Amino acid sequence: MIALTIAGLTVAYGDMVAVRDVSFSFATGEVFVLLGANGAGKTSILRCISGLLAARSGSVAFEDRSLNGLSPHQVAWAGISHVPEGRRIFPNLTVEENLTVSFIRRRRNDRSTVLETVYALFPRLAERRRQFGGTLSGGEQQMLAIGRALMNSPTLLMLDEPSLGLSPVLADLVFERLAAINAQGTTILLVEQNATCLELATHGVILQNGRVLLMGDHAALQDSDFVRRAYLGI
Repeated sequence: MIALTIAGLTVAYGDMVAVRDVSFSFATGEVFVLLGANGAGKTSILRCISGLLAARSGSVAFEDRSLNGLSPHQVAWAGISHVPEGRRIFPNLTVEENLTVSFIRRRRNDRSTVLETVYALFPRLAERRRQFGGTLSGGEQQMLAIGRALMNSPTLLMLDEPSLGLSPVLADLVFERLAAINAQGTTILLVEQNATCLELATHGVILQNGRVLLMGDHAALQDSDFVRRAYLGI
């Protein structure tokens, strides 16, 4: 089944066009990567999928259902969770409060069961469950942001640069946990500047100046001369 289809998407902020006629699709169960530098249009695409930003033209469909014109809460109810850049946790709530306040009852999911699933994925959060979010380290806050998104029991999990600001060790840990989440059946749309994410990718797109520069499977992206020069330094 096709999870998400983007067709001819153009997104603008006033006169500034951030995304220009972008099209791609990916199947249920994939890890699809949007790789590109700052200003490539990656975040704008996620915001458009989430209903936070209206498209100037083009369409977004999730499991054959159009998302055009839906509000963010309607998109969440449809089964899409969005982990924004910068984590944006609630600093004055405890870890457990951050998680439980984000719970959406979908597909007969049970809050306590979903919470324990998150704690199993991120044992550090279980250890810190009564600690305020604002006192966590950067890596722990990123775990919390991902855990909070999982409280929706999403079909599609979208993440905007989850490795940003993390040490290589913590970034690798986050990517490892994303692989585990995907193995449990969640489709992932991953936005990154860090080419390490290609290790996870089944397919992906390289964006540059709001346009698709390159599209392909895991091997094609890793073997491309552009990725080697621009991201791997080889």
